[in-house]
Amino acid sequence: MICYTQKKSKNICVAKRYNNMDNSKFIYTDSNLYNEHGGAVMMEWERGWMERSAEIVCKNGGDILNIGHGLGLVDSYINQFLMNYNSTSTSHTIIENHPDVHIYMKKHGWYDKANVIESDWRTTLTHLPIFDGIYYDTWSGEVNDFYNGLLNHLPYILKKNGIFLFWYDANIELPELNEWCSLNNFSIVYEEFDIDIPNRQHKNGEHYINPKLKSVLLPIITNLNEPKQYKPILI
Repeated sequence: MICYTQKKSKNICVAKRYNNMDNSKFIYTDSNLYNEHGGAVMMEWERGWMERSAEIVCKNGGDILNIGHGLGLVDSYINQFLMNYNSTSTSHTIIENHPDVHIYMKKHGWYDKANVIESDWRTTLTHLPIFDGIYYDTWSGEVNDFYNGLLNHLPYILKKNGIFLFWYDANIELPELNEWCSLNNFSIVYEEFDIDIPNRQHKNGEHYINPKLKSVLLPIITNLNEPKQYKPILI
């Protein structure tokens, strides 16, 4: 989980749940996804949130990337929204690193419905084409993985007017993110989304998102530039 400590010791998290990639066994049960320790990885209550997120990143149609499959909620809606465009010029790519999720995806036909990349996103992005929309909802080990890793790839993998959105568990803006967007000529707007969060999330009764929250902000980032090209590595 990536957390930013701001004034009043407020921890803001922009990637879910754990400090590092969770290599424990994943278990799908009761329409939720847990690790072997009973920690919630993704839950059914997030469905409406994922539907709105998919609608936002699919606004322009075209080529969509999702990083982190989980229950497949956002991918199901991405697939649905792209079908509404009724165009052969759309594509759906999923990066997922966990072997138990790969098994689940194969069982539910995702390898036929999308381009599935079994990999850690941190080693994959420089090998990808450019996209019209990108959604991000997975683990990162360090704060730098997001700010100096993923974000700094966006000018190269997001088309002009392409949209980037990520899972964010608070309803206050992120000053660091606003500054990054300003420096890189990206626009950012925050859309408030109402949610109904259960008190019990992890099986031990603890939670990964504050159940007292009544809404979260969706940080919608748009690339205002033509995409850059990665410089070739000279050997």
